[in-house]
Amino acid sequence: MARTLLTDDIWQQIQDTMRLHGCYCSKNSRNIMEAILWKLRTGATWRDIPQELCPWQTAYNLFNRWASKGLWDKFFLDYEALWIRNGYSLMEATYACINMQVELGMVSKEQLDNHAVDE
Repeated sequence: MARTLLTDDIWQQIQDTMRLHGCYCSKNSRNIMEAILWKLRTGATWRDIPQELCPWQTAYNLFNRWASKGLWDKFFLDYEALWIRNGYSLMEATYACINMQVELGMVSKEQLDNHAVDE
């Protein structure tokens, strides 16, 4: 079974943010969110998302739909303290943000590699 991140408290707050951004919440939204977070956390391909969470196509499509509505920026900025309070490292959240930017085409992998060399 895949490791999950969302406590009931965090999930309730995420649902509130989703509603504010016009993101529809279905009965499977929590599993879909877990699948997306699993993908961002592990860096695996979309097709490697554990089937027990949801079909990878569903996670991929909703990730893109929610990104176009600005959910991810709000999500990572607003819930950073919650992640830390619940024992998840800032590194995981930072990696997820960077990986999300690459997935959305905001930053290329080459730009990340060049930045790492410059540092």
